[in-house]
Amino acid sequence: MPHVLAVAVGQPFMVKNGDVEIHNVHAEASVNAAFNFATPPGSSRQTAFGAAEFVRVKCDVHPWMTAHVAV
Repeated sequence: MPHVLAVAVGQPFMVKNGDVEIHNVHAEASVNAAFNFATPPGSSRQTAFGAAEFVRVKCDVHPWMTAHVAV
């Protein structure tokens, strides 16, 4: 949550998994480097985007879980 959010170029982008199931975070970026990493239960991971673009972020484990990031 939320499904749409905005972050500034270079701003830390924190992903947290508060569920009891594993998820993955798959950013389908084209200007920035795409990434795809697992988030085990209770974990968190931080990254950042280096350029402006709209990025679709999804979970490959649960295909109904998607978000959009405006960088």
